[in-house]
Formats: sequence, structure tokens, C-alpha cells
Amino acid sequence: MERSAPSHPAATRAGEVTRRSAQNVILGLGGLLVGIAALVFAVWAWSDLGTGTRAAVLGLTTLAIAGVAAPLRRRGLRASAETFGALAAGLLCVDALALFLLSDGLTNVAGYAAGALTAIGALLALYPLAVPLAGPRILTVVFAQPVAFLTVLATPLDGRWSWLLPAVAATALADAVLARRLGPPRPGRPVRTLYWSALLLWLGAAGVCALVLFTTAPGTDPEHWWAVAATLALLGVTGLVLARRPVPALGLPPQAFAGAALVALGAVPLAAGPASLPALPRVPVAPWSGGREAVTAPIAALLGIAVPDPGSATALAHLVAVLLGAGLAVAATALLLRRLVPPVVAVTAPAAFLAAPPLLGFPGGAAAVWAILCGAALVLGAAALRSGRLGWIPAATGALTVVTGVSWSLASPRTTAAALLLTATTVLVLTLVQARMEGGREGGTARTLYASSATLWALTLLVGGVLLVWARTGGGPAGPADWWFTALALTTGAAALVFGRSPNPFGGPGADGAVLPSAATIAGLLLLSAAPLLSGPLFGGPRGAPVLSGFARAPFLAPAAPEDLLLPAHVFLGLPGQPGAGTAAAVAFGLVLSGVLAVAATLVLARRWSAHAAALVAPSALVPLPVVLGAPFAAALAWTIAVGSALLMASALLRDRRMTWAPGGRGCSPCSWACAGPCRSRTPSRPRSRPPRRPAPPLPRWPGPPSPRRSARPRPRRPPEPARWQCRWPWGRLWSTRLWCPSRWWRGWRRSRPDCADRCWRAPRSRPPCGRRSR
Repeated sequence: MERSAPSHPAATRAGEVTRRSAQNVILGLGGLLVGIAALVFAVWAWSDLGTGTRAAVLGLTTLAIAGVAAPLRRRGLRASAETFGALAAGLLCVDALALFLLSDGLTNVAGYAAGALTAIGALLALYPLAVPLAGPRILTVVFAQPVAFLTVLATPLDGRWSWLLPAVAATALADAVLARRLGPPRPGRPVRTLYWSALLLWLGAAGVCALVLFTTAPGTDPEHWWAVAATLALLGVTGLVLARRPVPALGLPPQAFAGAALVALGAVPLAAGPASLPALPRVPVAPWSGGREAVTAPIAALLGIAVPDPGSATALAHLVAVLLGAGLAVAATALLLRRLVPPVVAVTAPAAFLAAPPLLGFPGGAAAVWAILCGAALVLGAAALRSGRLGWIPAATGALTVVTGVSWSLASPRTTAAALLLTATTVLVLTLVQARMEGGREGGTARTLYASSATLWALTLLVGGVLLVWARTGGGPAGPADWWFTALALTTGAAALVFGRSPNPFGGPGADGAVLPSAATIAGLLLLSAAPLLSGPLFGGPRGAPVLSGFARAPFLAPAAPEDLLLPAHVFLGLPGQPGAGTAAAVAFGLVLSGVLAVAATLVLARRWSAHAAALVAPSALVPLPVVLGAPFAAALAWTIAVGSALLMASALLRDRRMTWAPGGRGCSPCSWACAGPCRSRTPSRPRSRPPRRPAPPLPRWPGPPSPRRSARPRPRRPPEPARWQCRWPWGRLWSTRLWCPSRWWRGWRRSRPDCADRCWRAPRSRPPCGRRSR
């Protein structure tokens, strides 16, 4: 018997449209057709009826449709009731259009549209009290959006076009505030509609505002820019309202709104001031081209920007607008989102503070100092923030403000020197604060301060080096005084030592952060050792020639007469002398003082490197003293050898061999200056004439292997040829022993005595070696 296959019920095919969707479509189309019919009646059939008939037809139709929604809602037909409610709203719009066509005296279209939308919105807002529907409230929000825009457009003022953007931004702010007041989305509350309306208006106003900022000419009426500033302020406040809590209806994180609000509020002071104000660092028209007159000239003239006359009503109005915009931005942030107050202050303060010097006519030097002080205050304010996530904002804006101040100071070299010294002092304070902070390796504020300090330190070193080269090559008398460079070298060197003492916060846990601190320490020691050389007339050009390079220009291989050694050192070396004894004493005091300050800074900031600093600074501060004071060249020579020998003896007395490189290497320099040139003679110590070489005899033929009886005679060794040069000074012999015998460098002082100096095979031999054994 054949088994029949099991019967399965036929799979029901899902319909393309559900019952509820079909019902909504039919109801929507029906309401749309009725609305179109009412509009056609109001436009084309209006003239065939009388005025009373027209009003009666439209009014009764509107009331009838609005009244039908109530029984439908009671019988449970909610979709039909919502359809009739929306149709009643459309008929209200048709009624408003009919009234406008009927009245011949209504000429202000924008004003009438604003009033009609306001009335319709009010009726729709009250309609759910009679019939609890959701649609009329949503339509109320939609009809209320263009009311502010149309109201501003309807005003008879000439500058009304500039205030259309603030009206749109104010509408977005009102939507956001109302949505926040209504709470989470619930039936009967158009919260989602308000949020989306606020977002769309906010984005549209921000886009148009950015377009206006980048395309409008600078010479536009101030009222136009004040309208843009008001728009930015309203957009920023709207962003703060949206950033207070997450908005599930929009699907965007609060951080996005907070960042946008920060940008908008930061641009408020920029838009409130004149468009020609420097928002970013701006270099003067001709850097380092002016003398003392550039220090007192107005900053606006130096930068080549057009601003209102300082002290005029327009300038004061711009300044008040800038300060008011910054104050309102900070106050709104403190009221709505307190955790964003430090970043808002950081982004609004530079634009507000930097607008004051051009508008008030500050001199160039005062304006540069003002900008650097404001930037330093902002960067130091970052240290007060407990959260490192927002600390980078004041640090970045403060560093940018300091860069602005340095760029403003480029009009005069003297102003630049003062600005760089102030910047270096700021860097030193920042490094000290950063070194005292705990948890530097975990990031946060310490990392922010480290990056800001390093950036400003590199800027100071770069601009200072360029200024030094410019002043010594072609700057002339317009360059800054020498002590400016000395102070700058001392300050930057001290900051570098603090950098080397603190760990690198960017190394991370487990990473080797000793590379950057070691490089910073070496740079600091080199800067401190170069500080004495920068004080006094130690450079070429009209200010003098380098003392140390004067030794290099001395007649090395030419024998000097004994009476020439009694000449003043600067005459013997070909250097210009000091104009008077007082000037010479002041320069000598500056040399010693700069050296003492360099060593003292190392003792205070990095004690472990104090010996290296003293060894590196001593030749720079002590060797030029006889030359500056006009002492005889013989005394200067003896003084130089004494300084170098003292450093060499200090290197021998140190127990730690790792600490001897600085005094030993630095002590070689004075000895080489003293012994390599004037201490050498051109006359050989023991002249020796070689006999002429005889021609070599021809090679004999190979006689075969030698006989074992014949013993090869040993070839006599030629005695070593005596040295052609001889050092005339005992200290020079000692120096030559230590210079040419590297193996004895680390053996100490006792093994390289002058009487045993010739035992080294590399030393110049002037007599037979002694028989005593070195101890």
C-alpha cells in the first residue's frame, strides 16, 4: 500500500502593506484631497460669492472638520481623528490666505504671515485641550519656526537683513530650551520634533554664519559684525543646552555639541571687533627695521592693519562689544555647563585681551609685553586644572598668545630681546611648576605643561639665535645690548636644566625617558657656559672681536720678541681696547657675575651637574679678564695656563671617572690656546743634518739557502730621530704629555709629572729619558 505524503498547510504570503499602513495612507490621501479642494475653492471660486458667504463657508467647514475629530477620538478611531485634526490645521491656513486676499490694506506680507502663523499656532496649541490629539501640537512647533525670521524681516529697519541669522539662532535656542523643559519624549509632547527643529536650525545658522565670516569684506558696517557675533553667541548657548544631557532622539553624543559650542563661543570676541584685528600671530611689515622709534610706535601701524582711531567712539564701541561678548560667553557657560568654564575662558580671553592694544593705541613694546603676559597667565592657569583632559586647551591658546606677542615684537630688535627674555622667564616658571607636579608619567596636566614649555623654549632659542646672528653680522647699533643675550642664555639654560631633571611624561610606563632629559641637560650646560661669552664686547664688528679667537689669530709660528710680551693683551692680539677703566671694570664684573650666576643656577636647579657647570663656565668667565682689563700679554698667558692647569688638576682629584670629562676636556682648551701658539718656537731644539744617502748596490743573485754555520748578523737599530719642535714652557711640556699620551689621561696627576714627561713614547723627546720609575 502506497503511503501518502504528509499534508502541510500552505505558507501564508505576507502582504505588501499592513492594515494599519493602508488605513493611514487612505486617511492621509483623503485629508490631502479635502485640503486641496478647500484651497481651490478659496482661490478660484472666491470671487463668485459675497464676502459673508465666503467667510461663512470657510468658517463652518473648518469648525465642522475640527468638531468631527472629537467623536472619532471617543469611539477609538484615533487615526481618523488625527487626520481630521491635521485637516483642520490646513483649513486654518486656507482661512488666513483668504483673509489676506480679501483685505486690500495688508501690504506687509512678512508681518501678516508672522501674525497668522502665531495665531494658528496658538489655536493648535489650545485644540488638544478639547480633543487630546498629538498632531496639532507637532504642527504648533512646525508653524512656530519661521515666526521670528518673518518678524525681523517685517521690521522697517535698514539693517534688518543682518539680524535674520540671530533670529534663526534664537529660534533654535528656544526649541532646545523647550525640549529640555518638557523632559523625555512622551505621548502628547512633541519633544522629538523640538529637538530635530533645533538641530536643523542650529546647523543651518552655523553654516551660513561660517560662510559670512569667510566671504564678507573687512570694511563692512560694524552692525553687520555685531549681528554675526550675536548669532555665534546664540549658537554657542544652544550647543551648551544640548550638551547638558544625552539626547536619544538625535543620536549624537554630548561631546559633539560641547565642542561646537566651544568653537562658537570662542569666535564671539573675534566677530565683535573690527575685521582687521589680528586673530593669529602676525609679523610686522618690516621686521627689525626700526630703532627706538619702533618701540614707541602704535602697534596697529607696525602691523599694517586698519583700525578705528584709538580713543574714538567707534574704537571704544568695538572694545565694549568684544569684552561684552567674552563676558556673556563665560557667564552662559557658568550657568549651563560649569565644567566647560576653563576652556571657554581659554578660547575667549586671547581674542578679548589682544583686541585692547590696537584699539587703545598701545606702543609696540607694551603691546608685545601685554600679549606675552596674557599667554603666560593662560598657560599657568592650565596647571590649576585638576582634569588633564581639558588642560590642553588653555595651554595651547596661551602658547599661541605668547607666539603672537613674540611676533609683534619683531618690529624692533630691542623689543624682540625683551620679549624673548620674558618668554624665557615664563618657560623657566613653567618648567619649575611642571617639575613639582606629581604623576607626570601618567599624563594629564604635567604632560600639557611639558609640551607647552618645550614649544616656547624652542621658539625662544630659535628666535634668539637668529637675532644674535643678525646683531653680530649686520645689525649695527640698532641691535640690543650684550647683557640681553647673557640674560637670555642664563634663563634658557636654567630652563633646560629643569627639563633634564624632570622625567619625560610622554615616555609612558616602562619606556626609557632618559634620552630627552639627557639632551636637555647637555643643552642647558652649554647655554650656561656660553653666557659669559655673550656679555661685554667679545664679538666682532663694531662691538669688538672675540677674545678667544684672538689667540687663534696670534702669530703662532713667528717668534715674538721679549718686549712684545709686555704689550697689553688686546694690542698683542689685535683687539680693540676698552674706552676707559670704568668700562673695563664693568665688563670684567659682568663676566664674573654671569659665571657666578650660571654656577649658582646649576647648584639650585641641578646640583649633581654643578661640577660640570663650574668646569665649563670657568674658562669662559676667567680667561678674558686680563684682556678686558688691559694686562700685559705675558700675564694673560700665565693666567690662561693657570686656569687650564687648575681644571686639569681638578679632573685628577675627582674620584668618579665619569665626572672628569668636563674639567679635563675644558681644561685642555686654555692650555692649547696658550701652548699651541706663542709658546712654540720656530728654531729646532737639536738641528741634525742627515748625510746624503748612498745609491743602493745591485741585488745579487740568489745563492741558495743559507748554511747553518753562517749566523745572520742582527741589523743595528737606528736611534729615534729627535723632535723638531720643543716646548719652551714647563707647563707646556706637562700639557704635551697629557695631550699626546691618552693612556695616562685617567691615571691621575702624579703619574704625569714634568720630570717624567718624556717617558711616554708619544711625547716630544728633548733629552734622554730619566731612569726613575713612575710611581
